[in-house]
Amino acid sequence: MAEGDSSIPLKKKIKLAKLPDIGLEKIDGLRSALEALESSPRFCFCLLKIISSDAHLCTSFSRAKCETKKSYDKDDDVDETTKRSISNKEIYPFIEIFQNGGNILKKYLSDQSYIPNKHIEKLALEKLLSLLLEIEDLGEKMSYKKPEFKTCKNETSWTVRLAHHILSPLAVYQPYVIDDTSKNKCDICHCCKEPISGVYGDTSLGNINVWHGSLDILLGRRVGMKIHDDEIFEDHEGKPSTSSFEIKDGDSLVGDRQQIIAETIVFAFLQKKINPDLKHFLIPTIGMSKTDVLFYLYDTDHDVLLESPPFFIFENNREISYVTILALWLAINYPILGTGITTHIKNRSFTADFLTHLRNKKVETIYENEVQLGQLKGKVRVDPYYLPNDGGRWVVKKGGMPLKEAEKNV
Repeated sequence: MAEGDSSIPLKKKIKLAKLPDIGLEKIDGLRSALEALESSPRFCFCLLKIISSDAHLCTSFSRAKCETKKSYDKDDDVDETTKRSISNKEIYPFIEIFQNGGNILKKYLSDQSYIPNKHIEKLALEKLLSLLLEIEDLGEKMSYKKPEFKTCKNETSWTVRLAHHILSPLAVYQPYVIDDTSKNKCDICHCCKEPISGVYGDTSLGNINVWHGSLDILLGRRVGMKIHDDEIFEDHEGKPSTSSFEIKDGDSLVGDRQQIIAETIVFAFLQKKINPDLKHFLIPTIGMSKTDVLFYLYDTDHDVLLESPPFFIFENNREISYVTILALWLAINYPILGTGITTHIKNRSFTADFLTHLRNKKVETIYENEVQLGQLKGKVRVDPYYLPNDGGRWVVKKGGMPLKEAEKNV
């Protein structure tokens, strides 16, 4: 079965239903968001090079060390004007990595009667439009300022709310799995009292001899999530900066940066191993807090590591950001909407040098061949995503033991 469609059985003839009508106001919001991802230096990627790491050690993600520099970082003796000029040439619009998604949206925005020919693309677009229909209510549901949410001490509450109200509704690939080692697990979303559609399970990945650990959320066996669930930092004051990559001490995800980079690299090697038919191997891992979203992507074939600046979840008036929702939709559905690194990035020859740092450590083959998903420490845990060596998968009923399923493409 062709890549991107493996988990969604298709019929030979499919009648494509009409897409949701989201109205002119939301059309304008979506158009402005797409324009921002196409041209604004505020929403872009830069290239990262690894200076040093402890990727050769038996290190958990939470303790991983991975020092990096950006492609536009220059010596201090370069004047500020030159630095800004160099910086603008070394950043890449967000949409360039997701050109298929951008093309689908452009066709839809120019003609709302447009329906993608491919069923899986139509389904992805329908997911986005359906969420936008609820975007006003979504801002209320995701607000962390409500008294009942401020006093909630359940450590998985925010993770559940994100998965239930944003991540899962945007994702074509289902279901989602929340780390079963999380404390105070809850089976309902506290803000709406609805049962969650995901499960708790084994989200561990890597190899016990090198970088390893558990993702907070594993979305459709395609996207890894790191959720920062500590107390809220002070609100962002005023309008977001027009300068890129200004992550200051105190921003909610800055302390998780090296951990997310380590997770991104390991998860990319894992995806290449378990999904070898992907059209490209630029694989995202997403970091989210109550205020911000960070996107990291790593390409194992070209050794390219990308980082975004923080995307704010809320606009100044506390409404959910169209730009952030659109960016999440693109990244979550990257097998359908993504197009991999651009020719310009390939020709740039600015690589992350991840394996270069490991050549004398004799662990390269571990990353290339021996990373795994689930049962990392040999413990048998309920895991809906564990893949046996023969290519089959385990199917898990909630609370039950795994059962072997013969079909490979499910």
